Formats: sequence, C-alpha cells, structure tokens
Amino acid sequence: MHRFFLNPDDQIKGTKITLKNEDLVHQLSKVLRFKPEQKIIIIDSENQNDLVVKLEEFSKKEIQGTIIDTIKVQNEPAIKLHLFFANLKNPDKVELILQKCTELGVAEFTPIITARTEKKHLPKPERLMRILTEAAEQSGRTQIPKLNEQKEFKQCVKEGQNNFIASPNHSPTQPELDRSQKQEINLFIGPEGGFTEEEIQECLSHNFKTIHLGNLILRAETAAIVGSCKILI
Repeated sequence: MHRFFLNPDDQIKGTKITLKNEDLVHQLSKVLRFKPEQKIIIIDSENQNDLVVKLEEFSKKEIQGTIIDTIKVQNEPAIKLHLFFANLKNPDKVELILQKCTELGVAEFTPIITARTEKKHLPKPERLMRILTEAAEQSGRTQIPKLNEQKEFKQCVKEGQNNFIASPNHSPTQPELDRSQKQEINLFIGPEGGFTEEEIQECLSHNFKTIHLGNLILRAETAAIVGSCKILI
C-alpha cells in the first residue's frame, strides 16, 4: 500500500480521518486516481504507527476515510545518525545523498562548506524536503529526517565521544558499534577531493574517530552512502 505522512492540517476523530493537505489530495485523486473503498497507509510519526485507511469521500479540498487498522512500527534505527556532508557542485548528487541516506535511516542532515567546497548554494529547501519525505514514506520509516541549514565546517566540529570523520589516509579507529543501543553519532563526509589535512587534524584534535570506507577511491556521494551503511547496518 502507498504510505503518506500525516499532515498537521489533517484531522482524526475516533476512527474517522480527514485528509486536508492540498498536495496529498491532488496526488491521491488526480495523479494516482484513487477511488472510494481503496486503502492507503497514513504514517502517524508522533505515535510511530501506520494507520490503514479506507478512503470514502472525495472532494476538491479534502478526502475522508476510516481507520480500519493501526500497526505499530519500530523501523527507526536505535542509532541516531547525524550526517554532515560537504555541499557538492552537482545538485543531483546532493539529492541522491538525501534520498539514499534517508532510506538507510539517517536521522539528521547538515550540509557543510569546507575548504574544497566548489558550490555554496543548495537546491530549493522545498524540493529537498519533498525528497526526504518521499524517501521516508517509500522505505517504511515513521520519521522524516531533519534537514538543517548549511553551515561552515568549523562551526560543526564538536567535542564528544561519537564523532567520526571519513579519511582514507588515516588508520581507522572505529570501534565495534552496538546497533541495538540508543546513541547519537555524528559522521563527517568531505567534498570531491576530500577534507584537507588541516581539517582532518582539527577534527582529530577534538577527539574524532576516523572511519575507513575501503581501499578504492569513492565519489563524495558514494562515500556518504557507504559511511552511513558502516554506522547503521
């Protein structure tokens, strides 16, 4: 069944639900051409439930339905991974990072500007949030990842025990992770050409651990996906 997130404008009264989000109403009625008696899933992020909804009445501004089942969903990773990734010249690659890393379970994204960042502007926030939302819906998640505003690399270097930086030229210091335990981890991925040695040393001076992504040279967007896999899977 198709999955869609519950919108703040939507209303639930008992088992009755009214979908009021204009984009979703248009998508269901005009794009996907749903009809009464068909079923969809509405994702209740607050309670981490999938609500199985039978659609009943369609109008131009809203769709009414009945909740026929409530399914508890526990798909979110115990590890809350915050991915700091260098903005890339090609906006399609930024979108790829957001889409695939959302599917893997990344909880939060922060684009960063590093010494080797070639482009400092991101695609429109509305488009990026739509990519995050659709990826979360498709992959069975109950949470849409948070997308922060772009920041300078130096603003994001934090002291702590759970900060990792991808560096092919340093011995990995990544310990075995207990992925069943709730914890917060920050992962830094560099741009095309990687982090400068000065940036890496600054991270190491703040007790960062290094993570090794293999012996081959990866594109920046591939490194973000592989690094997220290393932490979450």
